[in-house]
Amino acid sequence: MPAEFLADDPWVGTVDRPPPDGLDDGPDALGRCHQRLLARDERHRLGVFHTPLDVARPLVELALDELGRTPRRVLDPAVGGGALLVAVADALVARGASPGPVASSLHGGDVDPIAARVADWTLRRWAWRHGLGWGAGGRIEVRDALDGTDRGAVDLLVTNPPFGGRLRRPDASSTSAGDEARRRFGDALGPYADVAAAFVLAADDVLDDDGVAALVAPTSLLAARDAERMRTKVSRTRRLAAVWIDPPRFDGVTIAPLGLVLGPPGPATTVRLGGERSSVPVPGARWSQAASVVPDPGELTAAGSVGDVADVLAPFRDEYYGLVPAVADGGNGSPLLTSGLIDPGVHHWGRRPARFARRRFDRPTVDAELADGAGRRWIDRQRAPKVLVASQTSAVEAVADPDGSLVGVTPVIAVVPRELDVFELLAVLLSPIATALIRRGGAGSGLNPSAVRVTGPSIAALPLPARHEPWTAATAELAAAHAVGTMERALPVARRLMLSAYGLDPDGEVARWAEALFER
Repeated sequence: MPAEFLADDPWVGTVDRPPPDGLDDGPDALGRCHQRLLARDERHRLGVFHTPLDVARPLVELALDELGRTPRRVLDPAVGGGALLVAVADALVARGASPGPVASSLHGGDVDPIAARVADWTLRRWAWRHGLGWGAGGRIEVRDALDGTDRGAVDLLVTNPPFGGRLRRPDASSTSAGDEARRRFGDALGPYADVAAAFVLAADDVLDDDGVAALVAPTSLLAARDAERMRTKVSRTRRLAAVWIDPPRFDGVTIAPLGLVLGPPGPATTVRLGGERSSVPVPGARWSQAASVVPDPGELTAAGSVGDVADVLAPFRDEYYGLVPAVADGGNGSPLLTSGLIDPGVHHWGRRPARFARRRFDRPTVDAELADGAGRRWIDRQRAPKVLVASQTSAVEAVADPDGSLVGVTPVIAVVPRELDVFELLAVLLSPIATALIRRGGAGSGLNPSAVRVTGPSIAALPLPARHEPWTAATAELAAAHAVGTMERALPVARRLMLSAYGLDPDGEVARWAEALFER
């Protein structure tokens, strides 16, 4: 349904008229009002989180820098309140373009008729403020943005797709956008792909050969397994041109978003972190490397991997729920460690409260006799000297359990050495190399751009150092510090020794990056 469906609206028509009194509260005012009027459950069901201007404007600037010219046709296929199109219009006028051609280049679509009405009014208002007729504010339609009708016809695509939802498997009787996307893109979408992955594929379709797309997306799009097929397909014709890693959070969104810019093949990706920019080479579909902002450690002096000398035990949902009936506060069982209780080299059991199964515990313990089958087996597998590794952290955080008395709970990973001392293993896991390699492979997979979801395979794949003398010295430092509680002083020394153990300069680029990271 085109924009003309609004012609009979008492506030909006084809004649010149100013906006109504009381709504002159910024160019995105009506969009913000529309979002707030939706019930909370409805907002989350539909993924309706309109783009704030403090997100839209910097993202648009990155996209226009990449495009390098004034676009002939701009499209927002999930237009919402119209803030991204307004940001494009403002940026183009600020760069010297005339308001008239800019207004006529703006196009948008949304499956929500009310959102389309809001966006249409917002663009008309922009046109009126720039001396144009009230009906000169672009063209907004009520339609499915993934229908493929704009194939190859767009210079610049800007959009904030419905946020935080997975695509369902296709249902032949359904006409939902998600089902239509699966039918359209098929194997390019993994079983649990996010809606944003479908929008990236649609963006690749509608752009002309040298067009540019700018999207607000969940961080998981950079590294999630179910988005891998999408990244591979898109990387054949586009490159990840820019990543804005820390845009402001949206109202009501718990997962931090990213700004992504896709462009034609070209040089390294621009990474914007706050107000600073840097360039990172991103080969093909390895988008997570852009978000990692980690220097390449290069060729390491290494022999074998953690998986060769240790069992990496990663619990899942069954183990988690199997422990629920066995956990008490201050009981006689084994101390239970959550990820939040683990810091590099130390744990805070009994000194810091923990949350487990939606409950708060001051001293959580787990009794194996009360655990269900999977939970009891998980406890039994951990009754050995081991290292417990947290997840959702910006650097690898691990603690040694030399007497096997602790029990980690999902998503804590237990690494049980077969041929190493636990402190030899701890030195490897707390080294800058472990954090650098895991971040380069999985940045963007956590709940925010700086967090990494550490996995069993990523730990098992970590290389072991080939230079044993500095490795032995680092092991001794950590073991001694663990015994007397001085781990904070020992960690910088051990990290430098482990860089030497891998054949790297302890004062080189990786060392400087690690020092800045670990001091945060």
